[in-house]
Amino acid sequence: MITDQTYQAEEAKINDLFKKAGWDVVLQVNHDRIERIADQAMFQNIMKDTTTFAFMSFGIAINGLMGAAFGSVIGGDQIDYRV
Repeated sequence: MITDQTYQAEEAKINDLFKKAGWDVVLQVNHDRIERIADQAMFQNIMKDTTTFAFMSFGIAINGLMGAAFGSVIGGDQIDYRV
């Protein structure tokens, strides 16, 4: 398992390599961008779950309405409701 100490030591080695190569890497955290990405991911997840629920239950609802309208039961004579 990588500890914080090991991670910081490895990060320092990598930063040293970049400095030797002449690259200056400055980490900038953009909290607004992170929040937009998180909001978009949550929105997409909610939309996926909602459409899945709507379309998966749509067939069952239509089947129930047709059964009620025409008085038919799925399974026909094979279902014994007295048991």
